[in-house]
Amino acid sequence: LLAIALFTVTAAAFTSPNYCHRTRGDVTTLKFDTAEGHPPAPMIVEQKTPVRRSFLHRLDRFLTELQGTTKHLEKHAFLRGNFAPVSEEHVALPVEIAEGELPLGLDGAFLRNGPNPIRAIQRKRYHWFDGHAMLHTLMIKDGKATYTNQFIPSPRYNIELRLGEEFFPTIGEYKGWLGLMKLSFHPALVKHKIKDLKQVAPPNTNVMMFNGKLFALHEANLPLECRMSEDGRLDLVGYETFNDVLDYPVSAHPIQDGDELVFHSYTVDQKLIEDHGTMKLGRYNSQKDQVETYFVPTPSKSYVSFAHSIISTDNYIIVWDCSVHFKTDALFTGGSFFKSNRYFTLKFGVVPKNKDNVQIDDVLWIDSREVGAIVHPLHAWEEHVNEYDDNGGVVSSNVTLK
Repeated sequence: LLAIALFTVTAAAFTSPNYCHRTRGDVTTLKFDTAEGHPPAPMIVEQKTPVRRSFLHRLDRFLTELQGTTKHLEKHAFLRGNFAPVSEEHVALPVEIAEGELPLGLDGAFLRNGPNPIRAIQRKRYHWFDGHAMLHTLMIKDGKATYTNQFIPSPRYNIELRLGEEFFPTIGEYKGWLGLMKLSFHPALVKHKIKDLKQVAPPNTNVMMFNGKLFALHEANLPLECRMSEDGRLDLVGYETFNDVLDYPVSAHPIQDGDELVFHSYTVDQKLIEDHGTMKLGRYNSQKDQVETYFVPTPSKSYVSFAHSIISTDNYIIVWDCSVHFKTDALFTGGSFFKSNRYFTLKFGVVPKNKDNVQIDDVLWIDSREVGAIVHPLHAWEEHVNEYDDNGGVVSSNVTLK
């Protein structure tokens, strides 16, 4: 069991916890009226027949018991109080307007995606990025609002719902020697249920509309398309591959740029890294229905940088290579595989957006000479700076990225 095989592991996705939010001042305040709402939908289907478990499945359950998960789950700060997962699903729950009013012309939905473990079947160690994706939907129309919350019906969710237990890996369980042992066989275990490892992680990080489609996102996955009904309920459509072009996952924070989607991804899959590299950057044109750019921007294959997001200006895409790396050997000391390398400096890659057939040689890498990492950028833009001669003529013109 101690023979360590470094396989693909579900990557973490940074997101905020579920929480309630109330506004003050002149903003409309909404209050949920549970008495008039639909009854909650059942989340756990009673198991009619015993679960047949493979050797790896039984081994995984045994190691989970050795990890002391019962006390861990009971005391976990992000499973209690205001951070506790939601235990019920509702459909078109009427929302009372407690203060102010909704404009009659406001017609649409406000969506919030986030991790929400099913406590009734939770047995594995937990990290606050773990948990099935739950979409919270506030539907607004004709001055009224309704609330629907539903687990996003991903294959992972449907399988665990049917099994009545946690089956797939969690980030929380990858800790110490026992986590390292789990890591050695988890890819093989997962493939018993889902063959494509780019469809395993819970799509619990972000949600976006693009090209008339609704996607739930996680940086270890392909984009998961769902269809929403008028009352906010979801139906599964499937994973987007852009006509079978995508061989890497897509991050949780792609950027919509007109008819185009700018996206990137990184992987810890050793075969992909050996064949191509640790990261890929792409541009998909919805009008042409084709991926116009898809290449590896980073030269190194010796480490995997935590590249959670990218940023875009009118003419450039900016990626980064930060000081936080995925290091499985950190599990030997009891820690997680997120490791800061104090000898590695933060670097920025500037990629021309509008050039055809962009390749790695077109990327300008800038070393900040500082140890650092970026998770969520706010904004970037271009400023044109001109230099003038004594007569007011322009002698040079440069673009500054900020």
